[in-house]
Amino acid sequence: MNFIRNNKRDLILLNNSATTLRFEGESVDIMLSPSLYTLKREALEINYHYQAKKLAPSVLDELLGAGEYQYIVFKDDQGWVFVAYQTRKIVEILHKCGIDPMYVENLYVAQQSAKMFANPIELDSTNALGLIDDVVTVMPKALFGERRFLRFDESFRPPSGGVSFGVDRGSAIAKKDAILLASLFALLGTIFWIEGFGYASIKSKQGQSVEALLEDYPTLQSKYSRDSIAKKYSSRDTMERKKREFFKEIDSVVRYGGVVESIEITSVVMKAKLKVPNTSSYNMLAKSITIKPIDATTIELEAKI
Repeated sequence: MNFIRNNKRDLILLNNSATTLRFEGESVDIMLSPSLYTLKREALEINYHYQAKKLAPSVLDELLGAGEYQYIVFKDDQGWVFVAYQTRKIVEILHKCGIDPMYVENLYVAQQSAKMFANPIELDSTNALGLIDDVVTVMPKALFGERRFLRFDESFRPPSGGVSFGVDRGSAIAKKDAILLASLFALLGTIFWIEGFGYASIKSKQGQSVEALLEDYPTLQSKYSRDSIAKKYSSRDTMERKKREFFKEIDSVVRYGGVVESIEITSVVMKAKLKVPNTSSYNMLAKSITIKPIDATTIELEAKI
């Protein structure tokens, strides 16, 4: 496995046959070899990146199999380059190598540094990366004879164009799920703050009323009466704490590559259905949270309110 250092992050050239993966520091960047993405170049009459990004699914549709894809779009000397990859496959390889996907910061594809592959780079014991018609391609090493392979180094890192694997959903979490969860957490945070402010005001007034009542009726000062009053007004706080803990569990699953399918909250129970990428993720999650398997790749989280 080839890797280089960039400040505190290693850059790793990732192939679909990888079985070991090492890095130093708190996080890592990855560059995908062509075995992990599908590419198509089009000379389109468009000027802006966001316009090209919207076209990516339709441009690549005929080349892709079933499944959910993420896209990278950039422009080179010959036109717009459209790239599709599957986060699920990358997560599976990372897990196979014993790496938690949450440690991956940025993702690049080899085509973004195409000119650097004019001289071949050794990929593994039998394959190399080289250029065919200006497209980075996986080729048998035997094709190059005695030709010397260059070393993968920092010069292969594109100056720009990487996507955030953890946030921008060239990532372990699909972009639509990231937006959904971010909006959901923001909404819940606002609700908790408003309700918390309201509860504080209510409790303050209730405290004043209780003190006045106790002065008029000393018999109410028994421990039983005080505990009953406290219990009545603490039940709401308990409910909100349960909600926060439930969404923390959802976040834990998403960090392991899980995808949220549905969330249901009633007055008595909270349920969430999620897809997990593989059994390795399932086993890791089962060690820290209580999960209910629905099928080989679907789990359910449940908590009573």
